Amino acid sequence: MNLTKTKEAFTLIEIMVVMVMIAVIASLAIPGIMNKMEKMNINATKTTMSSVFKAALMDYREDVGHFPTAEEGG
Repeated sequence: MNLTKTKEAFTLIEIMVVMVMIAVIASLAIPGIMNKMEKMNINATKTTMSSVFKAALMDYREDVGHFPTAEEGG
């Protein structure tokens, strides 16, 4: 009968290999995520600017009665 108990654990090398693999995956994924976020911010800004500009034009039309002409700076 074998009475010795062995503990099973990860070795330092195994832990280091896993950490390197995580670092490689992260270095490949992060630039793509950042590009997507930048594009989302650009699209959100365009949408906001468009709606604000449209609202301003509609307010002008309500106040003056027509859209601004080229002579008026429109």
